[in-house]
Amino acid sequence: MRKTNRHDFVKNDRVDTDRRVNYGLRKLQRDPATNAAAIAERVGLSVSRFQHLFKKSVGVSVRAYSLELKLEKAAYLLRTTFKTVKEIRNKVGISDSSNFSRHFRRRFEISPTEFQKRNSRFYQQKAESTNTKQLRRLRAVTSTFSR
Repeated sequence: MRKTNRHDFVKNDRVDTDRRVNYGLRKLQRDPATNAAAIAERVGLSVSRFQHLFKKSVGVSVRAYSLELKLEKAAYLLRTTFKTVKEIRNKVGISDSSNFSRHFRRRFEISPTEFQKRNSRFYQQKAESTNTKQLRRLRAVTSTFSR
């Protein structure tokens, strides 16, 4: 079970405060790789002012919010695709494997590989087929002894 931490925040695209922060939220949800400077320039604020407003409204920094979105997307992809952890971390925009593993483990309290093994349809299907094969072998062996 996952413990609550500072990254548990509302991820909807509207915060009832500043329209510039709302724009930033929508932009980050479409593209988590977007940095605060690009958003600040677009909404007509300095980077530091935008970061201040964002943190005041959302409760976490732009970088933390972006990382949370990337990790949530990685978890979704680990559960629903047959891609490797390396492919997924590159797809979500975290190229360094050590950073990805560290952040993922901190967020979900489990390594990305173990998360995939426990939650992926592929691994569940593989485990079911392995169990079926083992059961068939066991039945064959026991039927041989019962004769």
